[in-house]
Amino acid sequence: MMDAIPPCILECPDTAEIEMLRTAGVAIMSLAKPWAMKVACGYLASDNRFEPHGRGDRWFAFDEVGAGDIVFWHWPTGRVTTWYGRTFALGAEVIDNPGTYSFDCALNIFVDPLDWLRANRDGIVVLDWDRAYDRLRDASRIALAVILPRHNERSGHGQLGAHRRLCPFRPSRSCER
Repeated sequence: MMDAIPPCILECPDTAEIEMLRTAGVAIMSLAKPWAMKVACGYLASDNRFEPHGRGDRWFAFDEVGAGDIVFWHWPTGRVTTWYGRTFALGAEVIDNPGTYSFDCALNIFVDPLDWLRANRDGIVVLDWDRAYDRLRDASRIALAVILPRHNERSGHGQLGAHRRLCPFRPSRSCER
């Protein structure tokens, strides 16, 4: 029998957290649309999932409605994790949106949530590259800010192998959705 997952209480970010993000170049509307960014207290559990705890660190939380999951980002350490492990990327709902690719636009892939927020959530942050290859297979145009590993090269431990090349990042022009 599986253990029940404890409830995760999501709160609004406090003024200091909002100001910290604004100082880092994040527009206020990036925190509110399409779904409001929240905050949860907890820690990274041994299974690499978020574990809520009232006295834990404060993590920014993003609801991934399409996947039925929540993505958590711990600003001080840069760690990113999920609640259920269902989503492979932060912001994944834009992948299937035709407006993402119209008028010579592309799906932007960012390295971390801060860059993604600075770009008004115009793209995704990949959390699980093993699932990304299959999920992004039909994306017509992609702009990258990362070193992509070869999909067919794997080390003996199931990890992705050597990196192939650096792809320069040129965000596509932002398309109004």
